[in-house]
Amino acid sequence: MTAVGTIEPHRYPDLLRDKMATLCQLMPPSEHELEVFPSPPSHYRMRAEFRLWHEQDECYYAMFDAQGLPVRVDCFAIADRQINRMMASLAQYLRANPRFARRLFQVEFHCSSIGERLVTLIYRRPLPDGWLSWGTALSAQLKASVIGRSRGERLVVGQDFIRECMQVSGIEYRWRQPEGCFTQTNATVNREMLQWVSDCAAQFGDTLLELHCGSGNFTLPVARLFKQVLAADTGRRAISALVDNLRDNHINNVWPLRMSAQEVWQALRAERRFRRLRKLPRFNAQFNTLLVDPPRIGLDEAALSCARTVPEMLYISCNPHSLRRDLECLPHHRLRRLALFDQFPYTPHIECGAWLSNSRPEEAYQWPSPP
Repeated sequence: MTAVGTIEPHRYPDLLRDKMATLCQLMPPSEHELEVFPSPPSHYRMRAEFRLWHEQDECYYAMFDAQGLPVRVDCFAIADRQINRMMASLAQYLRANPRFARRLFQVEFHCSSIGERLVTLIYRRPLPDGWLSWGTALSAQLKASVIGRSRGERLVVGQDFIRECMQVSGIEYRWRQPEGCFTQTNATVNREMLQWVSDCAAQFGDTLLELHCGSGNFTLPVARLFKQVLAADTGRRAISALVDNLRDNHINNVWPLRMSAQEVWQALRAERRFRRLRKLPRFNAQFNTLLVDPPRIGLDEAALSCARTVPEMLYISCNPHSLRRDLECLPHHRLRRLALFDQFPYTPHIECGAWLSNSRPEEAYQWPSPP
């Protein structure tokens, strides 16, 4: 065990209380007490990536300390047990097959709570001759799909995604999580996030606009609560996965769009016509709810403009400082509920959810008829 892989579970309650205090200091008062959803104290990460460090004839997993120096990682206590087992098996396999370890500089592990596994091996040079046969044998050894990547080259043994399955409000949902696409790393806490968002959204109804929807982490469980949903994201692979996820879950009231918040705003105000909207049906009502899960930088001005037109908003934030800044740009929004989801124990990162009600919504725009 290395320092990087060491955790101190006995300190976790105190560290969580510190995050609670920080969040309460940053946020304005809410109508309800802060809701807190803790993480398991160990083995909670469903994704992990490491550099593969080479020293003479040996290679090992490495992460970097505060000074940028490599630290050996033989096991990773915060990662799911499936990942730790794959780490050990892969390390042994690479040492027995050094030709396929040369020029290998990064390894990414991804698993799901239903036991699906994916390993990505990233090389600095073209994949070695015979890699596909070797990768096939490795896949059988790890009981996982295996992807080999180098610049301009990508070979897949098995599938390039894993499936995740969770119950929300007693209903089972399944997601495809493609390699390389963003997913929530802490499955236990993510399940709590999905339930919290669904509980809030159950009070709204009508029509939902979702920005930064990704591959549909929140889209699937909230779709049943609305008549119509428009879900937008800029990622091509994310939207493709969302289409697959909607089909796999027999959800037919969601229209996925590969658009930025700015493009959505331009379309709402009929400032621009987009060819990609031609097959979109006319929505029966103006959007009355906005759901956002933005990157750490928070919302851009277009997303804030959308927020000013809707009565209700659900904001999932991985950076409470940008959330606080965005709230200052929305003076007519009051904080109804605030939740802390401890996705990243033992770090200063805070994930939170806010339900915001708009007391003075501006003029709402209806989705334009297709040309």
